[in-house]
Amino acid sequence: MSDSNRKDTNNPSSRAFCGVVQEAANIYHWRYNLPDFYEAVTGHVPYPYQADFLNDMAHLDKQYAIISAGRGTGKTECLAVLALWYVYVLPLTEPGVPMKVVILAGSEKQARICYGYIMGFIAHIPFLQKGLAKDPTAEEIVFIDGSEIKPLTASEKSVRGPHPDLLVIDEACQASDDLLTAAFPMIGTSPYPR
Repeated sequence: MSDSNRKDTNNPSSRAFCGVVQEAANIYHWRYNLPDFYEAVTGHVPYPYQADFLNDMAHLDKQYAIISAGRGTGKTECLAVLALWYVYVLPLTEPGVPMKVVILAGSEKQARICYGYIMGFIAHIPFLQKGLAKDPTAEEIVFIDGSEIKPLTASEKSVRGPHPDLLVIDEACQASDDLLTAAFPMIGTSPYPR
């Protein structure tokens, strides 16, 4: 190949194009390899039981999942990564529409812990920051495509509002039966209810 036909990889537009191609390849890969997305977000490889859960969640035909594990085993971190995957990866691959995620917990404190993980990941990961429509707040994280993550207080009134595609209930054992009964219909209108 002559020098005149060779692409200049030091050219800023060539580097930008390569960056966009690599980001698209990552997103496609993460669609079917949720444990790899977990590693990209958290900086560490998931434990085998976390990887099993994440692989199960990557299949959209599974509507409900329950994690029963001891304290400090990474359940909340895993749920935070799942929420980010739902709003960052899925809208660009499978349904092609914005996704809504609601974080609910047996207590408002626990919901804030899960949401805090998400906020922390976004604060340190440039590819997530690039996808934001505006700065995250304590009430919501909104992405450019309209996808969003919202934490809700553990009350029957709060769960009667938004209709998410993914409902994350962290520490469900702390929630009342009435709250859980009120929460499950929230996902009824989603084409991918979970």
